[in-house]
Amino acid sequence: MRRNLQQEHLNRLITLSMPGAGSTEAYKPIANLALLEIRRIRSDIDRMLKKFRDKLDPYTTAHLVRMQDQITKALEAEQIYNIRDLAFPRIPTIILGREETQP
Repeated sequence: MRRNLQQEHLNRLITLSMPGAGSTEAYKPIANLALLEIRRIRSDIDRMLKKFRDKLDPYTTAHLVRMQDQITKALEAEQIYNIRDLAFPRIPTIILGREETQP
């Protein structure tokens, strides 16, 4: 039961941390706090696996490794979420006296 609660907590933090989950400027601090908590959890998991891996039962090790992988993927996804905007910046151009934005 405890593992299920930990997993659900992590899932909700990841959802809160993703860009686009909230549409207002007021939402950004929530996403930042969620990311901070996700990174803290990753640090705790890394430390626990490094220090106690030989003493943990296989189920606990599998749970921690799965959460570690999920955090890594979520942080990578957060970093590349807006990659299209980086690859194709919106450059304003003027055509026939009016301003348009290129995709």
